[in-house]
Amino acid sequence: MDKILVNGLVYTMDADHPEAEALAIKDGIIRAVGTNDEILAMKDAGTEVIDMNGGMLLPGLIDAHCHPAMTAYFLNALQFDEEMTLDEVLSSLRDYVEAHPDNETYFGTGYNEICFSDREYTTELLDEICPDKPVFLSSSGCHSAWVNACTFERAGITAETPDPIPGFQYFEKNAAGELTGHVVETEAENMIYRAIDFFDNDILEISYKQMAKEFSAYGITTLVGCGNFDWMGDRPYETADNLIRNGQLDVRIFDCAFLSTLSRKESSLEDIRRLSKRYDSDRLRVNTYKVIMDGPFESGSASMHEEYIPGYKCIPPLLEGRELEEIFLTAASEGYDIHAHGIGNYAIHEILRGAEAVRKAGYEDTRITCAHTQYVTKEDRRRFGELNVIANTTGGWHYWYPGIDTVMGTTAEDEFTLKEIIDGGTIMTMGSDRPADEVGFDPRMEIVTAMTRKYIGFLDDPELPTLKPDDQKLSLQECLESYTVNAAHQIHMDGKIGQIREGAYADLCLFARDMFTLTPEEILEDPLMMTMIEGKIVYEA
Repeated sequence: MDKILVNGLVYTMDADHPEAEALAIKDGIIRAVGTNDEILAMKDAGTEVIDMNGGMLLPGLIDAHCHPAMTAYFLNALQFDEEMTLDEVLSSLRDYVEAHPDNETYFGTGYNEICFSDREYTTELLDEICPDKPVFLSSSGCHSAWVNACTFERAGITAETPDPIPGFQYFEKNAAGELTGHVVETEAENMIYRAIDFFDNDILEISYKQMAKEFSAYGITTLVGCGNFDWMGDRPYETADNLIRNGQLDVRIFDCAFLSTLSRKESSLEDIRRLSKRYDSDRLRVNTYKVIMDGPFESGSASMHEEYIPGYKCIPPLLEGRELEEIFLTAASEGYDIHAHGIGNYAIHEILRGAEAVRKAGYEDTRITCAHTQYVTKEDRRRFGELNVIANTTGGWHYWYPGIDTVMGTTAEDEFTLKEIIDGGTIMTMGSDRPADEVGFDPRMEIVTAMTRKYIGFLDDPELPTLKPDDQKLSLQECLESYTVNAAHQIHMDGKIGQIREGAYADLCLFARDMFTLTPEEILEDPLMMTMIEGKIVYEA
């Protein structure tokens, strides 16, 4: 054997053999799982013995919804803190521009749209800092942005430019009909990205390797990619493939092709057909068709049936009815899994309608995932189980915050009802949505927030309410399954990753203590000791 790991609390995520003490690895594969004595008997002269010192060994964690390419591109941007005020955002931008006078463009990411709750978007606020070069600030959710006048000018966008989808994907205008600089949703953002290059492609390989190291430091060994902007082209896939082939990228990537606007319906299908043939290994695969059905509540682009806040006008999802069914059926008939972004109840209802068409057509093995799963009507919650639709969510978003009523309105007391949905017979997966991760991509933080439905900095604060409904708190077991065995199922990697069992890849992560004996606060502080992918240690404390 190449390696044996002994003296651990091995949580296998294999229901037939849930716990063990040790395991043996050869050629990157787990060859045996059992007691210390059983595994030590397999030791030979060349075997490396790793003592886990009573630590908690889990399968390598799977971030089941993130954006690897966007993360890599955004790593070298100006990073805002989610809790910054508008004045702090502007001050940070001013300092950055002054410190980088030779930049041809300026890109920042991570401001919270709530900072505009009592102010209005204007291009002038950015023009005062940088009037002669393009400035693009992406919000923390990446579904909207704020730009200066120079950016609009370089991109050829004026007040007369038609919105891609009025009310959903658009360039905001004030009462006088002038552009405010607020750019809402992906296609409106893409119209700028395609015209102006804000990124340094020459350091993309370095950024990919940095990104992989950052994920490894949290025990994450697999990334489920859920969409790249079309202006990136094939470069992200080519970059990841080249690094993996040369042994320089220690992470698995399961990516997708991406539909975010109706004009790309045919070209996005052509993308998945081309990419799925080119990238089809257990280290890099593109076999999922992603549809963005709506946007977030924060930018006012969630697709809801009802007026949940004063003045909201119903925004239909990107696709609905027979048109949605046909594109789901096309993807399923060609062997692709389906991943659909659903925030509001209208969008999620239509995702379930599309899933029903796929199941009625006999495509039972197609993995259909509803991403985010934020606000689901009571009637639709049971349909996840009935239609075998995977409920994907970001646990780090399951918390109450000041001002939630103004953003969420009537939905604020009935969101993220994942407990009820999975009790109805489906499985749940979790992902950070990085770089739209808002509060971080540490799985411990995601898990603890989902377990408590409180913001992690205030778990013991009696003045800070718990996110309602209170009975939707998730268990540690449910959360760990979402990061392991369930996530592996989502990407058709059952038995290969997400479990510690004979024949699976030796993707592993070791925490210092048994999380099942810890309080939520203690889980947050439980140190990660080691991350391994195919038997190779890629992170060590």
